[in-house]
Amino acid sequence: MTNIVVLIKQVPDTWSERKLSDGDYTLDREAADAVLDEINERAVEEALKIKEADGGEVTILTAGPERATDAIRKALSMGADKAIHIKDDLLHGSDAVQTAYVLARALGTVEGVELVIAGNEATDGRVGAIPAMIAEYLELPHLTHLRKLTLEGETLKGERETDEGIFHVEAQLPAIVSVNEKINEPRFPSFKGIMAAKKKEVAVVTLAEIDVEPTDVGLENAGSVVNSSTRSRRRPRASASPTKATAARRSPSTWSARRSSDLPHQTIRRTPDIQEITNMAEVLVLVEQDAEGALKKVTSELITAARALGTPSAVVVGKPGSADAIIDGLKEAGAEKVYVAESDDAATHLIDPQVDVLSSIAESAAPAAVLVAATADGKEIAGRLAVRLGSGVLADVVDVKEGGVGIHSIFGGAFTVEAQAKGDTPVISVRPGGVEAAPQAGAGERVDVEVPAPAENAVKITKVEPNVGGDRPELTEASIVVSGGRGVGSAEKFSVVEELADALGAAVGASRAAVDSGYYPGQFQVGQTGKTVSPQLYVALGISGAIQHRAGMQTSKTIVAVNKDEEAPIFEIADYGIVGDLFNVAPQLTEEVKKRK
Repeated sequence: MTNIVVLIKQVPDTWSERKLSDGDYTLDREAADAVLDEINERAVEEALKIKEADGGEVTILTAGPERATDAIRKALSMGADKAIHIKDDLLHGSDAVQTAYVLARALGTVEGVELVIAGNEATDGRVGAIPAMIAEYLELPHLTHLRKLTLEGETLKGERETDEGIFHVEAQLPAIVSVNEKINEPRFPSFKGIMAAKKKEVAVVTLAEIDVEPTDVGLENAGSVVNSSTRSRRRPRASASPTKATAARRSPSTWSARRSSDLPHQTIRRTPDIQEITNMAEVLVLVEQDAEGALKKVTSELITAARALGTPSAVVVGKPGSADAIIDGLKEAGAEKVYVAESDDAATHLIDPQVDVLSSIAESAAPAAVLVAATADGKEIAGRLAVRLGSGVLADVVDVKEGGVGIHSIFGGAFTVEAQAKGDTPVISVRPGGVEAAPQAGAGERVDVEVPAPAENAVKITKVEPNVGGDRPELTEASIVVSGGRGVGSAEKFSVVEELADALGAAVGASRAAVDSGYYPGQFQVGQTGKTVSPQLYVALGISGAIQHRAGMQTSKTIVAVNKDEEAPIFEIADYGIVGDLFNVAPQLTEEVKKRK
């Protein structure tokens, strides 16, 4: 029997307008219709499947205002047994690290829990690291981005989907798991389930009841501060159709090894001051490599961003020999120093080696900041590192400015937010393509460092199935991307997207709707639950532009949209919009591009 806790969140409905409050720049949750986040429905479904197979109990856990009760009842009506609702006005304005701390303490009060399941990332945020932060607080293994989960006795096995391919991973219970949208199809609550949910236990608790101090949470104590927020919605410059013109840790043996009473309050930073970052300070940059070991473009972007904060120092974590072929490239990109941490464990363990190495260097070198890519791995690393260092975190920024200021593009590009992290060593994840790489040769001094031995309960990588690349550019690094959506109509008709892409020398992408319909492979999905791109040119064919898709491409420098529906949301952020049939427009664009080559 497995006792499971599922983390859920009530979020603004996809089609509701999202805005920030005027006073403190927090999300105005009362201004939009709210629903149980779709990814959380899948987390609940996965927990129920395990319960039905192995027995046990499923408990729902959430933190939020009174209206979060609706989301709780939805989960209970699906079949969960009971719920815990953390409700306290002191939570207002809490950041991701604070929220993770509160949830970790609440989890510590639940007896007999062996497994926690969550969604990868809430649709009203881009942090994508709260489950990782909870895992760091509780010193538990964390299996992320799972599209398949299997429980064999006390061993969890999963298939983890990332930009690089499918990673087969495993860990021992107790553990935390986060799932993606491919994990399952959630059930619809039955009438019987809806009626039964009204009688199920919902325990409402305050922060004091889980031993959380007022200074641990809230806007004033958050690890970052928002300096400004501006509405940044684009307007199309044209709307015409060619055919018709219109518009290192201990390993707990049981969950009880980290009860709430074991979480000291000092593990969460207490309103650290914003540090003055000078250009003489060292800034750590975690190096990203592809499956062949070559430098990813985002590494050069991170090094460029680091120069706004101080002196870039690259950090290579990989198997023995990983750094040999890229030292010169890092030097050319601008790294003054290259920390090299090589070990067989780095290739066979998930995330822990990177966090351990960065933490170790940060403790000895006292850098001004740590920069990582806002990728599947990078977001988790940023979250765990921020908790370990007791620093603020800025997630998914599209630019970095002097003084440790990060620029965020949020809500599908509707707002641009300027924020600043607190703490001695702020952790910043930077969206690939957000910063234009500007190589500037550095000294490239090599410094070898050790990789700490992994914890006994660390997540292990047992097999890797790399994505098979073709002749087209890699999606996340391409300067031009042509994507197709549900409007393409079928897998066969996706050739119209590929032909335009090939004429432009572009990568091919797809919306989630197109992927779910079987039109194109999932490794090419663009959006919040897919890949994030920021090319010079993004062409959207037959894509409506729901906020989840816009979240993955909104920082593209120029956006061209083709859609038959002039009310399609994609036109709100497009620079050029064509209202017309993509099967008339795209071939004409393809022919015109060929003529001008």
